[in-house]
Amino acid sequence: MSISNDLDEVSTFIVCPGCKTRSPKDWIVKHMESRTRPRVRRSQVYFRCVICNQTTKIFDKKLIKFIDNEVMKNDEY
Repeated sequence: MSISNDLDEVSTFIVCPGCKTRSPKDWIVKHMESRTRPRVRRSQVYFRCVICNQTTKIFDKKLIKFIDNEVMKNDEY
């Protein structure tokens, strides 16, 4: 899996709440369509810490948008 350098840099700035380290992270992006507004996609972003294997949801809207765009650029996702 090849992820852009920007996404790798973002991973190292986020501290895992489980083990309190700035370890590498695997990103999980879930897309959901709005029932009230068709064709409006909402993204939920999670990361899984490589060291302690804890999954955490991201709530920062700017970070969600950035990660969603980076993941969508990658053909493997």
